[in-house]
Amino acid sequence: MRGVNLVVRNLALARRILQPIPRTATKTEANDGEPGQSTDPRIKRIPVTRGHNREPHYHEIAQALGQKPVRLQPSAIGEHDVGRKSRSSPALESPFPARQRRAGQVEGRPEVFRKELVLYKTFRVHLETLVPPGDRLRAELEILSCWRKLRAIAWAVLDKSPARVNPPPEYMQQEHSSPADRAFVELIQAENVAEMKKIWEAVKLERGDDPVFWNAVMANALLLAPGRAHEVLEATFEEIPSRFYVASDCLPFFLDQLNQLPPHEQGPYRKALFRLVLHLLNNTSPGYLRFPRNTLYHISKLPNNAEGLFEIYSALTDHYQFPLNGFTKLQFASRFAANPQYKKTAVAILGELVRDHKINPLSQHVAALVTAILSFSKKEALDASFNSLRADLFEALLDIGIRPNLINFTAMIRILCLSGDMTNAWRVFDTMRERGIQPDAQLMGTLLNGLRHAEDYDSMARLLPTLSQDGLKHPIIFNELISTIYSAGSKQKEIPPFPFMLQAFSKFYDIKPLQRLLPTHNLQELMANTRNLAETARRAHSEWLIDLAPLITELDELAPPTPLKPTRDIITLMLMGYIKSVSQAYHVVAFYSTFHQLLKGDDKLATDIVSHGTLIHDLVIEALIQWPDMLRVSLDIVQDMLSDPNPPRPSLHTYSILIKAFGAAARPEEAERILDIMRDHGIEPTRAVWNTSVWGYALQQNVPAVASVMVRAEQAGLQPDEFTVRAFSHVHDTEGVLEAMREMVQVRREKGDDRKDVGEEMRELAGQVGEVAVGMMGDLAGIEEVVEKGGPEGGGAKAPAVDMSAWENALEEYMADEGGKEA
Repeated sequence: MRGVNLVVRNLALARRILQPIPRTATKTEANDGEPGQSTDPRIKRIPVTRGHNREPHYHEIAQALGQKPVRLQPSAIGEHDVGRKSRSSPALESPFPARQRRAGQVEGRPEVFRKELVLYKTFRVHLETLVPPGDRLRAELEILSCWRKLRAIAWAVLDKSPARVNPPPEYMQQEHSSPADRAFVELIQAENVAEMKKIWEAVKLERGDDPVFWNAVMANALLLAPGRAHEVLEATFEEIPSRFYVASDCLPFFLDQLNQLPPHEQGPYRKALFRLVLHLLNNTSPGYLRFPRNTLYHISKLPNNAEGLFEIYSALTDHYQFPLNGFTKLQFASRFAANPQYKKTAVAILGELVRDHKINPLSQHVAALVTAILSFSKKEALDASFNSLRADLFEALLDIGIRPNLINFTAMIRILCLSGDMTNAWRVFDTMRERGIQPDAQLMGTLLNGLRHAEDYDSMARLLPTLSQDGLKHPIIFNELISTIYSAGSKQKEIPPFPFMLQAFSKFYDIKPLQRLLPTHNLQELMANTRNLAETARRAHSEWLIDLAPLITELDELAPPTPLKPTRDIITLMLMGYIKSVSQAYHVVAFYSTFHQLLKGDDKLATDIVSHGTLIHDLVIEALIQWPDMLRVSLDIVQDMLSDPNPPRPSLHTYSILIKAFGAAARPEEAERILDIMRDHGIEPTRAVWNTSVWGYALQQNVPAVASVMVRAEQAGLQPDEFTVRAFSHVHDTEGVLEAMREMVQVRREKGDDRKDVGEEMRELAGQVGEVAVGMMGDLAGIEEVVEKGGPEGGGAKAPAVDMSAWENALEEYMADEGGKEA
């Protein structure tokens, strides 16, 4: 609960708050005795609960002192509480601007925060003018009460107003009588934490030891500059025995502040919070800070900083010896399991929890954690350096008594398949069967996927009887087998894969929905013409079909009793195979015409297919641009995508395909117009798109256009890469391009734009052209002939003429990779 209360958070408060008051204590006295233990002889040693979650009332501390538990009266703090109307409110001008409201809400008024500010002023005045009475316990409890109320008010204002990084200018320009206000203004004017620390040291020399000054400064930071309050805490924090609660109270406030920031500001703020927590842990005695379990949970959930989280966990457990409970440790372990660098730490935490009997090894939480530990991304799976790590993790889990289940084995086989290690994938599969664990369709689909990428078609054929015996007649397996035919036929184009995909499809699924999408073909006749696979493969000299013929023949064993209704995914795959198999533009246009009419008629299947992306439209456009006279039709398809009420709208990949096509046709002006349309619809071009434009203009030797594109790409914040250098190397007059770019930069400066000077960068780029670009083109084996460059006297040096087909292939691969990522 965020509200104000008069309770002290834990039993250790007595020995903390009864340290000598800093205002009167000498440095020696303040440090005498056991750390964290009061020097007052009346105090009995109070045991601290390991969980740090107990919240005793303050009268328990009084009883430990042998005093009567006297409750503080409301009059002692001004008869005010958060949410209670004040009887007499001192005049106070609001420091907030009149129009400081959260986006989307009604514009605010100056009196929006008046109640909170009146209460805040009351408690601040009481806090700063508080003179500790003879009873130290009463004084510290009043300070605690005021602090908690001030923090609650700041939190209430944070909920009502947008996050503020700095106080309003009106507040900064005021003459402040309060020393805490003046110190706060000086701190907040600093650029960073290091400057704040210097200012705070000077303030401390001027103020001396003051038991309430720091609380007042921190309360100001929470209310007036929540966006920088974490910096103020890091710069001013020191271990005051009686104020251990300040840092613990601030962290939940900062986490709430983080959630209110826009996404692009959350990354730096998260890093600052990690740095703050580490600073607090590394600069206090073990046991000084008490973090609520909920706070630690939310810290462990902060994304994108596994290294910082590991440092915090190490500081908590090693240096601070903080007694984390089982579920908090499990939360940290789940975060570490997602990063290969810290997976072993996750296993160590799990082993500790199992050995201490703090968690049931058969629980769902443990199963989920084990799956995360054994899972790797596709990029990580392809990294050979992780091969030994995977084996070590599996062995370590077995050592601590974890028995992998079906889900864990599936994750392990998936990683081995992604890395191409099919030998060990089979070994894990055999181990699983030996343990009596029966595979399901998901695991078998994963194994088939690995065999497909390894092109091990014989093993796939041997696996079919096992699938049939286990009754695994599932769409996951059917789709994986059809995908195998598609991928094999797409790589080796002697014979199109669609007729053979259709044969497999007809064994598992009802063919009618697919026939409705392809009305220009009789699918039954198409299958009849390719029934004899062995003969077809022999005549076509098709290696992939010869390899796959036994597998396709054996598919009858898996056929369900009645054909299944095809899903969106398998229909999409079949359409991909069809579009890649046709050899005439007529069939592509006819298919698109039918598909477009179905979309206009709100056909359920067609609408479902396009609701998940532009794949079908992109494939149609890619197929049509093979014929130069079909570029106009491709533009018409994009126009349909922009004007039709049904999705999809053109994606970055859609525009990239067209720009590449017009660039390859040496028509960069049309490519520029497409680029403008793309930006008009809110899609910013990537470096691959800009490189395509540079390449098209470079082929035309259009110097001003090349310069213009390169300057605009730099203005978009994109730096030149390998393909930029290659494209730039096709311009004969590189100095002319650089001069044109310098002129554009000069014009930009005259207009007041002080962005980075690209001229210097391009001059460096030009220096690389002779040695780097030509070398790259040599790597592409693009030198076919040597031509004479004519000079003033009719002769000159010989220069290599680049094979443009090699360049086109390289660019096509690059565009497919970059465009696919963005799409």
